[in-house]
Amino acid sequence: MSKAILPQPTPMTPEQADFAARFASYEIVTLVDRCEFEPLELDDGRYFHSGGVVRILPSHMRIEVIATNGAEAKLFEQMLRAAENFRDGKSWAGCLTFTTQGSAGDEWYESERIGRFLPTAEPNSMFLVVPCDDTRCTERWHEYDEKTALGTPIVIHNGDSIDHPQGHYTVTMIRVTAEGWRLEIEVPRYELTVFSARSLANDINWLSIECEKLNSTEAVAA
Repeated sequence: MSKAILPQPTPMTPEQADFAARFASYEIVTLVDRCEFEPLELDDGRYFHSGGVVRILPSHMRIEVIATNGAEAKLFEQMLRAAENFRDGKSWAGCLTFTTQGSAGDEWYESERIGRFLPTAEPNSMFLVVPCDDTRCTERWHEYDEKTALGTPIVIHNGDSIDHPQGHYTVTMIRVTAEGWRLEIEVPRYELTVFSARSLANDINWLSIECEKLNSTEAVAA
């Protein structure tokens, strides 16, 4: 298994700039792998903690920054920044040594596994990342710093959301880990017009019904 640390970025060479320019218009997508990667103990007593990999997919015109399940959130952010700087032609992080994958005409590129070396098997940060497993959540992954008694990461799932056209309020369906769905209501202003207040009441009622449906369905399934 090849692995690399995330060093300080350096200016691009002409060859690197030419390579990066091919992907300047690509979308960058952040994902978290569902497979966990246990810290690897090295001969010198240190542990390699995986952060993840960066993939370039020409067939989809996107760059995927894929964190390891349980990776440090800070390292994930650094990987994302390195990918953004690479795509924008600003700098090249040494860990972004790409190898060509796939077959002729359908090539894609993957970096070495990026991570950091630590003296213990425990992560260096309390804030870790985990893939989302709730089909109604709008997020692909979550950051967390606590777990339940059963070892499940405590995360906040975000469901359907309604924003007032003029920004007078936002109503969002949320749930904490496996608890029931409920509403989070944000009203930036202390006062609402009659029309905005009526609209807010209607939207609360609409999403409340959706929460009740989901909670009832899960209660029956349990």
